[in-house]
Amino acid sequence: MLLRLAAGVVALSLTALALVASWLTALALVAQVGSTFEQITTSTSPAAISASTLQPAGRQPPLQCAVRVEFASVRYRLDGSTATAAIGIPLLADVDTLMLTPAQANAFSVHGAGASPSRSAQVNVWCW
Repeated sequence: MLLRLAAGVVALSLTALALVASWLTALALVAQVGSTFEQITTSTSPAAISASTLQPAGRQPPLQCAVRVEFASVRYRLDGSTATAAIGIPLLADVDTLMLTPAQANAFSVHGAGASPSRSAQVNVWCW
């Protein structure tokens, strides 16, 4: 009986050790990919996410990006065409967060919303 109990404790310890090893492997993969951040200011001209944000030197490219706008609303497009003040999907300042795949991030175009945007928007892009 005591031998069976000891075998169960060893098996449980090995399972816990395997779980910790898998967590450490996952953390190492996230660290290898890393993350990038960019602030884009736009009002009357279109802008895009820079290549250095999407293809960081010496690191794996990010798997996902989050876009959050401050100060003024914008319009964006994900089809490779350039957003304008009147054409594009609205992204509200301080309200919406947009999640992008790598293909969408590469095609992302943003422009200040409205006929004559009076205030610049700060577009924060975080990729990981």
